[in-house]
Amino acid sequence: MRTSRVHRVNLGDVVPAVDFGALISGHRRSTMSERITAHRPDVLVVSLGVDTFSGDPISPFRLDTSDYATVGRRIAKVGTPCVFVMEGGYAIDAIGVDVTNVLTGFEQ
Repeated sequence: MRTSRVHRVNLGDVVPAVDFGALISGHRRSTMSERITAHRPDVLVVSLGVDTFSGDPISPFRLDTSDYATVGRRIAKVGTPCVFVMEGGYAIDAIGVDVTNVLTGFEQ
């Protein structure tokens, strides 16, 4: 019988909100992937909260709409079967575009 293990990697644990851009363009770009692959998961469940968008009214994160495609590509590079679960996002006009960019980046 196989034992299931769950390990949560919170982007806020990896890169503080004030330095979230470092995850996209800076020296820490592989930190998230390294932390995920270190646990050798059979499946990756991404709780996709696009409240990280710079125009979100309640979030300290500052991603631009174009950054979400990069996030999707980096998740895909982990090489693990993945499911996305929608979580948050309160900039109503941007949610659809931001989610689409993540999925498009993931599929490229």
